[in-house]
Amino acid sequence: MAVLRILVVDDNDAVRRGLSSKLQEQPEWLVVGQASDGAEAVIKVSELRPDVVILDIDLPRMNGLEAARTIRQLAPSIEILFLSFHDSRTVVQEALNAGGRGYLCKSDAGRDLVSAVEAVSQHQAFLSASIQGGETISAAMVSPVTEQESLPGAPSQANRTLTPGTVAPATEKESGIDTEKEPKKNPGALKAA
Repeated sequence: MAVLRILVVDDNDAVRRGLSSKLQEQPEWLVVGQASDGAEAVIKVSELRPDVVILDIDLPRMNGLEAARTIRQLAPSIEILFLSFHDSRTVVQEALNAGGRGYLCKSDAGRDLVSAVEAVSQHQAFLSASIQGGETISAAMVSPVTEQESLPGAPSQANRTLTPGTVAPATEKESGIDTEKEPKKNPGALKAA
């Protein structure tokens, strides 16, 4: 198993240290760096090329939403997990629209941090159980849209929904399954990648 490289971004030094400590307890996980603002996060992503960025929203110099958009353009394969005190559906949707694969409320981090990182590192969506309202959120909101997927006639993810506290399975494309070349023995089952 390859080492999972993680960048932790939060303006609170104690939060960064605590998260890093918890993450380093996991075998095969390595915190490759920390950043205290969005602009520094973008620089560190370029330098360190992490697999996952844990990103707060309320950051100085460049907020987490702007940083996520920039990171997504710079390195589209990097997964972003937002970690924030905000728990409103509106803020969560803004974060996911900015390029996040998952959203974890800080109030749930002690319990769900490892699960959330595992999910996004496997290209699966994760939503914190504490998101206000409890409404389902379209999984299309959680899966960053690629240029190809935005083309007319491209397969839609709009029929997938995600309830807070759950993980959405990866789409066939996200799993690396080439449906054009593989025989369809059981169209309801996805073959493990």
